Amino acid sequence: MFKFEQVEELNDKELMVLGLFATGMDADAVAIASNYSFRTVKWYQLQIYQKLGVHRLHQAAVWYFLNKRSE
Repeated sequence: MFKFEQVEELNDKELMVLGLFATGMDADAVAIASNYSFRTVKWYQLQIYQKLGVHRLHQAAVWYFLNKRSE
């Protein structure tokens, strides 16, 4: 199994964006749902990857479901 090496805590906006991605939305859908621009969503996506120490969206989604979904 993939081992997460979280570098930094995610802030509320990053958690919200990641939660939308984790439901299966693509970046366009996340932008519409969050009322952010596409570029802002992609920026958040990169911040999330860096903070979680992952390289793929599915890895970040797994982290979300293991760590934050029940909160």
